[in-house]
Amino acid sequence: MQLSFITGRLTTPGAGTALFLSEDETDLTGRPELAAFQAAVAPLLTTGQFKAKKGEALPLQFGRGWLFLVGLGKPDKITAETWLTSAARAAQMAQDRQAAELEIILPPSDDPALTLKLQVMGSLLAQYRPQEYKSQPDPEPTLTRLIFRAEKLEKGEELLEQGRLMAEGVLLARRLGDRPANLLYPETFALEAAALAKPLGLSVDIFEEKELARERLNLILAVGGGSARPPRLVRVTYPGGPAGQKPVVLVGKGITFDSGGVSLKPSGSLEGMKTDMAGAAAVLAVTLAAARLKLPLNLTAIMPLAENMPDGAGCRVGDVYATRSGQTVEITNTDAEGRLILAEALTLAGELQPAAIIDVATLTGACAVALGERCAGLFCDQPDLALGLTTAAGQMGENVWGLPLLEDYEDLLKSEIADLVNAPGVPRGGAINAALFLRKFVAEGTPWAHLDIAGPGRAAKARPGVTVGATGFGVRTSLHYLAERSRG
Repeated sequence: MQLSFITGRLTTPGAGTALFLSEDETDLTGRPELAAFQAAVAPLLTTGQFKAKKGEALPLQFGRGWLFLVGLGKPDKITAETWLTSAARAAQMAQDRQAAELEIILPPSDDPALTLKLQVMGSLLAQYRPQEYKSQPDPEPTLTRLIFRAEKLEKGEELLEQGRLMAEGVLLARRLGDRPANLLYPETFALEAAALAKPLGLSVDIFEEKELARERLNLILAVGGGSARPPRLVRVTYPGGPAGQKPVVLVGKGITFDSGGVSLKPSGSLEGMKTDMAGAAAVLAVTLAAARLKLPLNLTAIMPLAENMPDGAGCRVGDVYATRSGQTVEITNTDAEGRLILAEALTLAGELQPAAIIDVATLTGACAVALGERCAGLFCDQPDLALGLTTAAGQMGENVWGLPLLEDYEDLLKSEIADLVNAPGVPRGGAINAALFLRKFVAEGTPWAHLDIAGPGRAAKARPGVTVGATGFGVRTSLHYLAERSRG
């Protein structure tokens, strides 16, 4: 896709032009940048043929091309998500009408720079279609050029490039998440990570079975032991900051398929379990994008990878394992495997003496039940880190909601024969109990945040800018947070 940014007013529309209007606009007299469209659009607004409600879209033939009207809804209800999905709707309308080019006129907003990046991302994300495994894929998209126009905006080209790189990060996470588990498993994920990271000058360490055993990462071996495809751990390091600067460490859950192990999932719960590595895909994508953006900070991504399958060599309910941290864990549910591999990765992360640890994981169905399919749960008892991530999520159009780390629930993690159980035998509070388990493996005093993306990590229904399948959730939030953090 060719992208360009132009400053100045549009006088001669091309093959496709997108206009974004809010409900309070009954004509275009207050939008001088849209003067060329006044005669065509004003009657639609005054007669109510186009009410500009949020999500409303209307294609119009205009000259030799198309005019795409997109509603933003009430002005006081416009959010980052509105900017992103409105651009996605415009791009989809252009593609549906086989337009080769779409010019997006940047609408007025309180933060034009952020709006531009969001609209770049929305228009690019709308182009994603998982076609790789179809014997007869859809025809190649006709839309090959996107033009973004603003009357005045400093560093427009730079902002456009930032939006493009962020969108590419989301798309990478989606492609990995949509890849079938017979093709993407721990070994191939590790090789893919290395192939993507090394050309950018990043260092890559891959821990195979012998290294996992030598480093006492026993819970990763336990979870992966039931699969014919052995586990891995991948560490990717981006040294973008000054020498000696403490790194931010991202940890991503990489279960390439989750059958539940001997605590077998019911058949209806298996669909989509290839996406249980969405956390690992997200942190890999963030790290690669941070390198391409040349963010001035030190960053490490740690991705524990395993396939959770039932087999005679796999872990059983009642088994006890010693961990790298020295703590022992009794397995009470093999379907609570994500927290096991994350525990070892969090221990490794703490040994880097990081400035902060952020883990991203499709961890608990309980979190999805609590918050639904479009909101992640954030567990963090460090106020600055929690605020930074929540603010970043809001600015990037991703929903994140803070959930508590309740000390009263810690007794539920006690085992009669070991230090901890991996899953308390209680029917409620599963997301909190999982987060409390993870916290046992975070070095004391280290700022840590846990993002449970079990709900939004995968979409069951398509919506503007999102296809059915992996969503790449968490990439925009994490990357924007890191960019803001690196600015001090």
